[in-house]
Amino acid sequence: MAISLALIPLTLKLLDDYQYGVWITLFNVLSWISIFDIGIGNGLRNKFAEALAINNIKEARAYVSTGYFLMVGISIFLVVFFIVPWMIIDWTKVFNVPEYFGKDLFYLIGIAFFLTSIQFTIKLIGTLLTASHKPAVSELIGTVSNTLIILILFFFKSLMISSLFSVGLVYTAIPLLVFIIASIYFFNNQFKEVYPSIRFFEKEKIKTLFSLGSQFFIIQIAVVVIFSTDSMIITHTLSPEEVTSYNIVFRYFAIVTMLAGIFMTPFWSAYTEAATKNDFDWIKKILKKQIKAMILILAFVLCLLFSAKWIIPFWLQEDIILSQILLWGMAGFAVVSVWNNIFSFLLNGLSITKVQTYTSVIGTLINIPLSICFARFWGNGGVIIASIVSLSLFAIFGSIKAITFIKSNS
Repeated sequence: MAISLALIPLTLKLLDDYQYGVWITLFNVLSWISIFDIGIGNGLRNKFAEALAINNIKEARAYVSTGYFLMVGISIFLVVFFIVPWMIIDWTKVFNVPEYFGKDLFYLIGIAFFLTSIQFTIKLIGTLLTASHKPAVSELIGTVSNTLIILILFFFKSLMISSLFSVGLVYTAIPLLVFIIASIYFFNNQFKEVYPSIRFFEKEKIKTLFSLGSQFFIIQIAVVVIFSTDSMIITHTLSPEEVTSYNIVFRYFAIVTMLAGIFMTPFWSAYTEAATKNDFDWIKKILKKQIKAMILILAFVLCLLFSAKWIIPFWLQEDIILSQILLWGMAGFAVVSVWNNIFSFLLNGLSITKVQTYTSVIGTLINIPLSICFARFWGNGGVIIASIVSLSLFAIFGSIKAITFIKSNS
C-alpha cells in the first residue's frame, strides 16, 4: 500500500498534470480489457476452491487447464481484433488531447494493449493463489511489481521526464515480467500437481466455467463502467487535468478499501469452502463481525476526510486545490464500497450472483448519464457522486439478500 501511494508523487514529478491525467485515463481504459475474460477468472476461482476443499486434485487440474487455455484463446483474439482499430482510429480525439500527443499515444496504446492482453492469462496465477487461501502471496506479486516500477522510475527519471511513452511502457511491461516469473515458480512448486496441460483440457468444464462465468461477466461489466469510465468522462466533459486531482483523492481514500481488502479478500474462497462443507454457522459469525467493523471503517474515513487538507499536500510534496464536493464524495464512495464488498464477497463465494446481476445492470445503465450530468453541475466531484448512486442499489438489495440467505441456512 505504501509503495502504491509512493508511485503517485514520483509519477507526477515525471509527468505534468496534463500528461498524468492522460496516462491515468489510458490506464483505466486498459483495465476494460478485464471484462473480456467473460467471468472465467472468477468462475475458475470458485471451482478451483471447491475442488481443493474436497482434495480432488484431478478436478482442480482439469479446471486450471481448461481455464488457462480458454484465456489464451481470448488473449490471441483480442490482439488480432485490435490491430485494425488501433491503426485507423485518431487516438488524440478519443482521449481529447492535442495533436502533438499523437505519435507517443499511438505507439503507447499499441504496446500497452498487447502487453495487457498477455497479462490477461498470466495473471491467473493470482487467482489460483487466492483460491487456495494465499491472498497475501498473490498480493506480494503485485507489491514486487510496483517496487520494481518505482525503482526504475526513480533511477532512470532523467530519461523519462515528460515522456508519456516511457512511463507507460514501464507500468505495463514490468507487471507482465513479474507475473511470468511468478507463474514459472509456482507451477514448479506449490501448483506442480495442477499446472495447465492440453491433456487435461476438458470440453465439459467449458460449460461449467461459462455458466458461472457469464453471471460474473455481467457484474464485471458493471464494475468497469462504474469504476473505470470516470476518467474518460472527466477528460471529455471537463479536461485531462481534472483527472489528476480526481485520481489523487481517489487513491487517498483507497487506503480504506485497501486495508479492508486485506481482511476481506481471504473470505471469498473461505466462504466457498465453508458452503461446500455446509458450515453456515461459521459464515454467519464472520458476517456479523464484518458488519460491526463498519463502525471502525466509518471513523477512519472521517479521520481521513478532516485531515485531507494537511495529509494530501504532505504526501505529494506540493500544494493542490481540492473541492469539498470531491473530498466528501470520495469519503462516501469509500464507505459504500467497503459495505458492498462485505456482501459481494459472500455472495460471490457462494456463487449467488442474481441480485448482483440485476443491480449491476441498472447501475451500469444510469452511471454514465448521471456522471456526465453531475460533472456539469459539480465538476469532477459530481462523477463520484454518480458512482455512489449506482452502487447504492446493491448496498441495499445485496445486503438484504445475503442476510436473508444466511438466516435461512443457519
